[in-house]
Amino acid sequence: MATQQDLRDRIAELEDILGLTAEFPPAVAMKCRGLAPVQARLLGLLMKRKFLPWSCAHDALYGGRPASELPDMLALASIVKYLRKRLTPLGVTIQTVYGEGIFIAAIDKKRLLEAWPEIEPKSNVVRLPTAH
Repeated sequence: MATQQDLRDRIAELEDILGLTAEFPPAVAMKCRGLAPVQARLLGLLMKRKFLPWSCAHDALYGGRPASELPDMLALASIVKYLRKRLTPLGVTIQTVYGEGIFIAAIDKKRLLEAWPEIEPKSNVVRLPTAH
């Protein structure tokens, strides 16, 4: 019989497979970039997945809250708007499929990683800049 910890570990494993966990970008790196934790988490979800449905993004960001404390979809739209403002100067676009969800094209993901080299997807590792 599986223990509670075994079940928690399996849930975490499945969430990672589905791209529902987002440890990217690391909090230290994102603090330097001026992103709030919820903004960094959404960016992490976008970097890990080819396409992120609105409902999945909402659940991943707010799923642990009681129903009475869940923000509406406008809160999610506000986060996307802020991220777009931050990423546009880097040549990175968050694209919308109306009524379905959002995504970042592969070329833009590459561009983002080149612009912010201290962050690594699927990792909690922060590469510190080396002194030259």
